Amino acid sequence: MSLTAGAELGSVSDFDEGYFAYFDPDLPSTAVAALRQLDAYINSNGPFEGVIAFSQGAHLAASHIAHKILENPTAKAPFKCAILFSPLAIYDPKVWHEQGEVRKIGNPVDGYAITIPSLVVWGQKDQWKEDAEGVSYLCDPETSYTYVHSGGHEIPGIGLKEALGPVAKLAKRCIINSA
Repeated sequence: MSLTAGAELGSVSDFDEGYFAYFDPDLPSTAVAALRQLDAYINSNGPFEGVIAFSQGAHLAASHIAHKILENPTAKAPFKCAILFSPLAIYDPKVWHEQGEVRKIGNPVDGYAITIPSLVVWGQKDQWKEDAEGVSYLCDPETSYTYVHSGGHEIPGIGLKEALGPVAKLAKRCIINSA
């Protein structure tokens, strides 16, 4: 099902599961389509100073940044900073386009594809914590921060009060370093 939100980004949903999604994780072509939609939206409505995103949204934001930098290492990044909560793994776009296969990128061997100031936050109990950690490996350690909280696949809030202060401080540093 394709819906159009106010931001004109298409989305799919699983009402039985109680959430909206930008793509179907079992269909890589939907992730590629969502990435194209995001790129078109940014080109039409940007530039944007930074991005704050959660889960699939964080996946799309991180993918967009990484893909733009991997396509042209000397190009300007699409954002000045990124704050990513529980991002899902980034897929290698070249492997998908050339071979139709999904290959996660997100280890130090892949290099630093996200060179802007960034903060990656995830929970110790997150079922996708390896994905989030993989995204953090793509961030340049000179310009990035990570924070692992005691919760699951969530943004720190009322149930994770101990994480609010540290995450807010790291987010502020990230934003200040992007100026």
